[in-house]
Amino acid sequence: MFAEWGQNWGEDYVLLALQMDRLQPGFVDMCLDPDRIRRRVDLSPPASASQLSARAGDLVVRLDSEIRSDKRRCFLRAQLRGMETTLRKLRGEHISFSDEIKLCYDIEPEAVPQERLRKAHDDIASALRCSSAEAGEALQGWKRIQAVDSLRIRRYWRALTHEARRRSSTLLPLPEGEQVALSFVYKAPWSGYNWYLGDFKSRVDVNLNARRSLADLPYIVCHETYPGHHTERAIKERELYRRHGYLEAAVLLYGTPECVISEGIGQVACELVFGSAADMAEWCNAELGTSLRPKRDGQVVEALRELDIRANVSLLLHRDGVSRSDAVLYSRRFGLQTAGEAEQTVAFCERFGAYAMTYVAGRDAVRAYCGTRQDTSHLLPLYGEQLTCSTLSQLTVECNAGRDGPLSASHSQREDRSRQQIRS
Repeated sequence: MFAEWGQNWGEDYVLLALQMDRLQPGFVDMCLDPDRIRRRVDLSPPASASQLSARAGDLVVRLDSEIRSDKRRCFLRAQLRGMETTLRKLRGEHISFSDEIKLCYDIEPEAVPQERLRKAHDDIASALRCSSAEAGEALQGWKRIQAVDSLRIRRYWRALTHEARRRSSTLLPLPEGEQVALSFVYKAPWSGYNWYLGDFKSRVDVNLNARRSLADLPYIVCHETYPGHHTERAIKERELYRRHGYLEAAVLLYGTPECVISEGIGQVACELVFGSAADMAEWCNAELGTSLRPKRDGQVVEALRELDIRANVSLLLHRDGVSRSDAVLYSRRFGLQTAGEAEQTVAFCERFGAYAMTYVAGRDAVRAYCGTRQDTSHLLPLYGEQLTCSTLSQLTVECNAGRDGPLSASHSQREDRSRQQIRS
């Protein structure tokens, strides 16, 4: 099936991933320098899920003898567990939704607690000066006022990307020559999507149909660009693929533990460079000429970030077997969403299933790791090492003794410290 299988572990891993992408298009989200290896795949006959499972098993057996680093072996073993789980499903084997979450993503199938959602409701009500029962209606009124049209999205997105890059460059050593190209699209199932192209370059598709509030826009920008997906992939290309020669870093695979870390970085990216939502709103007023009310709007935005119900809705649909209509009602009640927004949330969870669990789990894990530290040297492992949620949790425990102050220190203070760290 494969020419020269068994000569290089990392190359065999990439070959397996690309063969799996034939069975499940989209399994490989990114592939660096793919031509040589992809030609080998294209020249070989399509493989069955059973044949690919045997190859995955071979890679597991060879791990201990061919991969020297303990951390690398731990990461790759978790990745292969996720790949094997996908292959089991492709063979028609029934895997419970809870087991799929644990095996594919190295996280527990946990919903966001109701008390956490209710606190977000209360925070929104407090900011908008209404009762908790009126929070949903008040929030929709706030969103209408905050709505950004497609013309302003283009201008704001470019300005925010430029500023986020400037700030990120003071926190992290960005690869020389990295860049992001923007593309504006319509009718996509997401607000924005980063297509990492290799050579430290990305294309970000921005969905102009997606309803956005001005105060929330910086979070989407940072998630996809700086210091989110583009930054992470560019640094990993430089550190893992080029510097260390880890060929497995040539691919980013759907349904594997690395996705949790990537989404976690994306979810906290805006906090890392802009600080609090109020600080971000003040920057928007000063630089974009907006009229945000930093304290009020910042409180609403931060509450909305906590009101991420995708994990809950996905569990309701795929684990608990609730009807689509009941999932929509849940989204409206606990997500404070309109009927249209609730339909979009449920459609997303129906389509992406267990992947919907990665956002909150990743955010909580990355936040716990960043914790209350003021220095930013601890950011480098997030971007330049191979991590799963379990290994990041272990790293968090190890780092706890060295915490020295709040991450929410002013960005200028963090910039000064980071410049010294990068120079050294």
